[in-house]
Amino acid sequence: MTSVSADVSFVALPDSAAGSAAAAAVPAPGPRVINHASGRPWLMGRWPADAVKVATAGRTRVVVAGFCPLATAELAACATRLTGGVAGLDDLARRLGGSAHLMASVGGRVRVQGGVAGVRSVYRARIAGVSVAADRPDALAGTTGPSIDERLVGLRLLTPFVPHPLRERTPWCGVEAVPPGSYLTIDPDGTARTVRWWTPPPPELGLEEGAPAVRDALTEAVGTRLRALGGDESGAAAIGVALPGSMESAVLAHLAASGDHRLITVRTARLDPGGDDAPWARRIAARLPRAEHVVLEYAHAPALYAGLDQGAGVLPAEPRTGSGRAPASSTPRARSPPGARGCTWAPTAGRSCSRPRPLPPHPRPLPPPGRPPPHPGPKSPDPLAAGRHLAGPSPTPGASRPGSPTARCV
Repeated sequence: MTSVSADVSFVALPDSAAGSAAAAAVPAPGPRVINHASGRPWLMGRWPADAVKVATAGRTRVVVAGFCPLATAELAACATRLTGGVAGLDDLARRLGGSAHLMASVGGRVRVQGGVAGVRSVYRARIAGVSVAADRPDALAGTTGPSIDERLVGLRLLTPFVPHPLRERTPWCGVEAVPPGSYLTIDPDGTARTVRWWTPPPPELGLEEGAPAVRDALTEAVGTRLRALGGDESGAAAIGVALPGSMESAVLAHLAASGDHRLITVRTARLDPGGDDAPWARRIAARLPRAEHVVLEYAHAPALYAGLDQGAGVLPAEPRTGSGRAPASSTPRARSPPGARGCTWAPTAGRSCSRPRPLPPHPRPLPPPGRPPPHPGPKSPDPLAAGRHLAGPSPTPGASRPGSPTARCV
């Protein structure tokens, strides 16, 4: 599950007079500002009050933007221990579960980092002679000139699977992405460099030895997020999991089903007769009898580039309001179960959701009669086997409530 708020956007500035000048050059920076200890602007942007946690200790500032399982007092204790500079934030970065941006200002030096999977990204550019960071490339694009890499734009329109190293590039010339697993440091004079703080562990364990560690990490991550959601006046909060039929969605759906929350799975009907996503999604859904399953009608689902002609764009993740739940208008126009309004949508495995909005139908013609279906290719891995292996047995009709041995992820 990814806790990325579409309402969060920020720009990080160096602690200097030149940084303050750069702040004036940032287009539409947003109404919220967090200052360095010097009083100069550090973070500018837009975010709900509950989407950002700030901790202060002397001349040190630590900020977590996104899901943070730690209390502000715990963050303050971490800030107190940053006596050796921003490199000391590595320990907190490894302990911080969930999806978030982690930032620090220590003695005038800035550190900005996203996640190791690339869902939370960091971008950099030179503005008014100094390096500036942001969580979105378009936040910096207006300051680097109108130059666009048209060839890269064309490539991205042709395929979502842009090969390395082109997929790490942004379409705006002068705006660079910080590699996942690295953080960006910005000195008071505006110079910046990237530092690698995380690398994948060596593949030393086999499946039988490594699966329990993966299961424990996923169970803890999902459980932490579910506990943070809480409930409302109507009872347990509703959560949503995309269920395209893949292994990762099967695992997360099984883990989410082990809690007391209402689980709603969502998928889009497919027309490709050669695809096997729908059969797997139906099989996975059958193993989750207490969940409510929503199938978006293909003709009514937003098209891939819906909203771009209106300037709406595709947002980096699920819609959230200050209460942590999607606005009521985000209910899918499909076979939605009663009470699906107000749920929190959780994209899986780095997938993003565009902000749901009322759209006119987008009818797509069926394949011409007589055209043979595309070859399905090699048999896909069994998502159910992955779900059983990592998430344990699924609840069955008549089973005890979550928390009992039959429903708990083991």
